[in-house]
Amino acid sequence: MKDPGQIRFDHRYDSLRAVYRLRRYSDAADELSLTPSAVSHQIRAIEKELGAALFIKKKNMLVPTPECEIVLRNIGRVDAIVSRMESDMDGCRSLQKIVGIGVTPSLQSRLTGVLLPRLAPPEDPQTVKFVVSSGTSDELCDRLADEVIDLAVIEGGFDSSKFDSLLIDTDYLTVAVPSSSRYAARGLITVSELVSEKLILKPENSGTRRLFESCLESGGVSPSRLNIIMEAESVDTIIRLVSAGYGISVLSERSCSGYAERGIISTVPLESESMTRGIHAVYNRGSSAGEIAMALRMAAGNSVSERENSDK
Repeated sequence: MKDPGQIRFDHRYDSLRAVYRLRRYSDAADELSLTPSAVSHQIRAIEKELGAALFIKKKNMLVPTPECEIVLRNIGRVDAIVSRMESDMDGCRSLQKIVGIGVTPSLQSRLTGVLLPRLAPPEDPQTVKFVVSSGTSDELCDRLADEVIDLAVIEGGFDSSKFDSLLIDTDYLTVAVPSSSRYAARGLITVSELVSEKLILKPENSGTRRLFESCLESGGVSPSRLNIIMEAESVDTIIRLVSAGYGISVLSERSCSGYAERGIISTVPLESESMTRGIHAVYNRGSSAGEIAMALRMAAGNSVSERENSDK
């Protein structure tokens, strides 16, 4: 194992990222305005420091090794830590406390547009600054463990043995369909009908997708039967495709309720399937972020009460 003191994290890792994405020294060099030999030299220098080969040549392409995958994953962590350090330094200079909050994509608009504005402001509103970032549940838990963020707002499961958490809200999955579809007119879709439709779903590592497939399996339906024509992270992108009639989707009710209220799409339940999940604020044990989690739960409760009163 190499001495950590021999490893330097610098601009050479920009070349590593470019080669990883483009698979050729020449293409990476064009993107970085360098020569292919300069890029090759930088990669060899990194390999020497790490004591590991990062790429293997196959059919005029560079294939990343397992060691390369590990390096790239940790580069992302280093970037996140540097970003957090810069935020903390800015906060120190401005006498602000920086609170990093991570959130899964399907909950981001609710967190930033509804919950955070409802938090009880401190005596001096300039003393706290929330910095919000997005990622999958697994990615956010990794950032928590590395103390890159202070708190994560996620749906679905997580490793409760590593963190403290607070249930701040509940949500359920619904089927998003075109407003002109027969399902919208009927107000229901069956599992057999869903399986026969073209589906536009969130990625496999998303909490939404995991819960949906878990519910299918518990009902004796294999996810392999699904006719998935596309995966997309953005709810807005999925809604646009559903509205245009390219397919249907399964999404968080909260993430698509606004679109349904405006008539862009319709939402219908999946017959005989309960797809409910908890939304948790997750934080490191002993962290003061528990106070923020409690404030978020109160904000979520107030939001639901106001919505129910407006519906009366």
